[in-house]
Order: sequence, then structure tokens, then C-alpha cells
Amino acid sequence: PPARWFGRAADGDRAALALLAGVSVLPAALVAGIAGRHLGSLCTALNSGAGRGRFVLREQKAASPLRALMIREARRYAACSSYMTNTLIGYLLMAGCGAALVGIGSSRLEQMLGIPGALPRWFPLILGLMAVITPTTACSVSLEGKHWWLMQSLPVAPRQLWSAKLLFNLAIAAPCWLIAVGCSALALHPDPAGLACLAAVPALYIVFSALAGLRINLALPSFDWTAEVQAVKQSAATLVTMVAGFGAAGAGAALVALLPGAAYPLLCVLLAGASLALWRSIC
Repeated sequence: PPARWFGRAADGDRAALALLAGVSVLPAALVAGIAGRHLGSLCTALNSGAGRGRFVLREQKAASPLRALMIREARRYAACSSYMTNTLIGYLLMAGCGAALVGIGSSRLEQMLGIPGALPRWFPLILGLMAVITPTTACSVSLEGKHWWLMQSLPVAPRQLWSAKLLFNLAIAAPCWLIAVGCSALALHPDPAGLACLAAVPALYIVFSALAGLRINLALPSFDWTAEVQAVKQSAATLVTMVAGFGAAGAGAALVALLPGAAYPLLCVLLAGASLALWRSIC
């Protein structure tokens, strides 16, 4: 976003406010104008069917069951905007937090947060907090809806289905995790032990939240929704997953406050143990 215009507008600069409003409204006005001019042809194209079309069998591609299930998860993800936006926000915030650390500088960010000299100590936990907001697994089972019986009838082991949902979540989170860790390492210049904590803590929080989301969604599925947003944002599984993730982040904060020297190694052991227990429970 044009941050300088926003800052000046907040200080009462009317010219900056006009620029900010104009840039914000212009894309919507262009889309509305183009769509409005061609609305009739667009509606006709969307509502018309290809009744005379003939199916032609083309080259078939073979894939392992796990890969095929992951491709299915990716297509389901791309087809639902509410699913994508609500589950991607935490990982984007994690990447943006690392990038902001490079742009703003650690010392200035410490002043803004009111923790002078303590940012390297708390930053791995801050990234972990961003990672547990809403994993895709918290609603991936519920989004199967009335087609869940099809998934149950596939000739694949249940473990492959759970693995596909988990691996798809990790595939989405991995690029954001890499950006966050890389930018944070450039800004904070940690020692080897600090770099290991900076990478391991958010990674384990990602794995833990994905497993917790899947386990909770299996325990609290919602298949009778009429709109996808109900399964994504208004289901009990999503709420309980967020509470569990924030609880895990709060436990990590308590460890960092009480045991500053051994907090992160102990937290990594606890998260790894909890993740293993959740995976066994899922299987």
C-alpha cells in the first residue's frame, strides 16, 4: 500500500487523501466500466452450454495416489476464494513480518513494540504466532461436504488422504517460512544457535498447527453447510484450531519469559512430541 500517502492523509493532508482515495477507487471503477459495457455478452457466455460438444479422449497421465490427492487439494483450494484468503493470511503475515524487519530495521521495530534489545529473543515466537492463525487443515475435511462419501470410497489408505492434506498445507507454508527466516536472518544477524531457533520454532509451529487442525476437523466435521464460507470461517473446528494454536503460542511465550536460556530447545521438544502424538491419533 502507498504508506506515505496514508501517513500524510492520517495527519490531515487532503491532497494525500485524494491521491490515496483515487488510487484505491480507480481499479474498481475500471473493472465496473469494462464489465458493465460487456455485461450482456458475459452473462450469455457464462450461462450458455456446449450441448453439441463431443468429448475427445486425450493423453492420460498416471500419478501416485498421494500426488493425485495433492493435486485434488490444490484444485479445491484454488476454486474457493474464501478458503484461500482465510487460510493464507497467517503465512503471508509471517513472510511480511520478516520482510518488514529488513525494511524497518530491528532497532526501530524494537522501539515501536516497546521491547528495546529483546527482539531477537522474541522474534521466533512472533513468527510462530503468525503460523498458527488458520491452517488449511482446519476446514479441509469439512469442505468435502456431501461428497465426503466419495473420498471414503476411494481405493487408498486413509493415511494417504491425511498425508495429502497435510503436505498441501506445508507446501503453502514453506515459501512464506523461507522468506520469513531468510529476511529475519539478514536483519538480526543471529549466531548459529539463534539461527537454528529462528528456523525451527516457526517450522514446528506450522507442522503442529496443521496436525492439530486436521485432528480437530476430523473430530468436529461440518458437512451440512450451504455456503463454503460457513465451513471455512464459521465452523467449530476452525474456532477450536485457532484457540489451540494461540494456546500453544501462549505456552511458548511463558517459557521464553520464565526460562530464557532453555526456552526454545524445550519448546521445540514439546512441539515435536505434540505433533507426533497428533499424527498417531490421526492415523
